[in-house]
Amino acid sequence: SVASSSSAVSSANGEPATIALSPSMILAGAPANAFALVDEQNSSAPTTYWFGGWSASAYPLEAIINLGREYTITEITLYDANGTGLVEVSDGDLSHSQAVIVSDPLTRYLKFNVYPVSVKTQYIRIKKFDVALMSEIKLKGY
Repeated sequence: SVASSSSAVSSANGEPATIALSPSMILAGAPANAFALVDEQNSSAPTTYWFGGWSASAYPLEAIINLGREYTITEITLYDANGTGLVEVSDGDLSHSQAVIVSDPLTRYLKFNVYPVSVKTQYIRIKKFDVALMSEIKLKGY
């Protein structure tokens, strides 16, 4: 496999590496402060949260991350901050099945939840069903 000219993955041999995510990758139209999902990629304890307010009627929230090109995603990590509630990560590419890849009930409190996966996509959709606070998403792949 050939290394991307992007700085997102520095892996020329198809070995999984961190995919650098940034707020500019969140597609326009995402509600609330969706940029908070990707603004602390190097933090061991992220402190900004994607929060749509306390009203149940504001949920679910959805945001789509455009990775800039297709990757084989091998690992999805979510930072579970406070509260419990469902977060789903799915393939956000409209030409794909858009199946749910990770379903996390956010029950671990101030921990990174790491999920080994195998999905090929350029778009990742995050759907948060309630107020529970999730701080960050990190991806590995090639």
